[in-house]
Amino acid sequence: MVVDAETRYARQLILPAIGEEGQRRIEAARVAVLGVGALGSVIASLLCRNGVGFIRVIDRDLVGLSNLHRGSLYTEADVAAEKPKAIACAECLRAINHNVQVDPVVQDISPRSIEALIADVEVVLDGSDNLELRYLINDACHKLAKPWVHGSIRGTSGAFMTVLPQGPCLRCLNPDAPAPGSYPTCATEGVLGASTDMVGALQAIEALKLILGSPDVARGYYSLDCWHAEIDRIDLKQDPDCPCCVHGVYDYLDQS
Repeated sequence: MVVDAETRYARQLILPAIGEEGQRRIEAARVAVLGVGALGSVIASLLCRNGVGFIRVIDRDLVGLSNLHRGSLYTEADVAAEKPKAIACAECLRAINHNVQVDPVVQDISPRSIEALIADVEVVLDGSDNLELRYLINDACHKLAKPWVHGSIRGTSGAFMTVLPQGPCLRCLNPDAPAPGSYPTCATEGVLGASTDMVGALQAIEALKLILGSPDVARGYYSLDCWHAEIDRIDLKQDPDCPCCVHGVYDYLDQS
């Protein structure tokens, strides 16, 4: 472990689920956060504070004023400087924990780019706000046998789901992404800023469980009513005819 691990991580080293061996695994782990707006900034911050050794943060957009009420890392100075989110995120993460290697990537995540972006990590985190991109993540992670953690927020609600390479996957839940413009978004329904912290924290916990090889990885699809403090779980089963995790057909990845 790093020199200051005994004090920096003292409170998590005494957790039975982590301990010294678990902390070594965390420090050796490599993750990618795809999208570092609201959810992604929360996830990246928490994993950095936990000591995950390598964090790649990927986003093509600049920090905007509307990001500040729901993004945990950004400031008005980032907005004024027209900083890319990936760069602003990386600067903050390095200030939080100098032991963590942060790789900022200012790039569009597309069928042509995604495999290279996640090929050398062990866990992928969904910080996006785009349903079609999530189906692309689902395809690429299954093809490369990478576990990933989906998360979403809208209004005062959120959801998360841990997807293992063997399935069930996102397409077992919904076989196809809704057509663009046919579903509500944060832009049309708004978003409660604190809900991003709730969902992002649960995604970060799932990532740690995957890194640690824990048997306690959440199974199923979880929906959160953040306003009324309620969580519901759907017991998701693998679709025996799923094009992705059963038949290995990557409709979204093959759109290049």
